Amino acid sequence: MEQINPDTIHRLIASLTRLLPEDDEQAVSAVNTKDLTFRGSRQLGGSWLLCELWQRLKIDRALP
Repeated sequence: MEQINPDTIHRLIASLTRLLPEDDEQAVSAVNTKDLTFRGSRQLGGSWLLCELWQRLKIDRALP
């Protein structure tokens, strides 16, 4: 099983948060990763995961 590096997750969240409006309360609360708990993972296709993440974060709507 692959090890999860918390620093990498923090950098990813910080990078994505910069793309959101500063007054977005949901984005601000997402940066507080101390409230997050790893519950488990399932082996799915990497491209499926990236596609879902892309859509859930609404990056597909933000970029032309």
